[in-house]
Amino acid sequence: IVYTQYPETANVVRETTTTCGPSTWLSEAALWARWIHVGDIAAQRDSKLLSLRATTFHEVLAKFVHLARLMYDYGRAFHARLVSATPPHAPWPTDLHVPFTEASELLSGEGALGF
Repeated sequence: IVYTQYPETANVVRETTTTCGPSTWLSEAALWARWIHVGDIAAQRDSKLLSLRATTFHEVLAKFVHLARLMYDYGRAFHARLVSATPPHAPWPTDLHVPFTEASELLSGEGALGF
């Protein structure tokens, strides 16, 4: 899968393409915020794509109280980093990457969820 950003829809100077490997997450930000996609994806060959509706995800989480609490804390931490990811402190977020939102960064160390 190839992800492409265009100057008309993203904060890039020229068209930018990124080849996505297996198991690449696309638009995780859409699970935790109102997200506007800033690029397009195109498959170069037969591919499988798992789509998850944010509303359904949250409805299922609500049925599992302890997991929901953990995931909502994760989501709040993710969202805080999403809205603060702006130059010059960080690159702009994309559908492929939001700076400083690796699970290990959100789940351990300073600013972690308390594990």
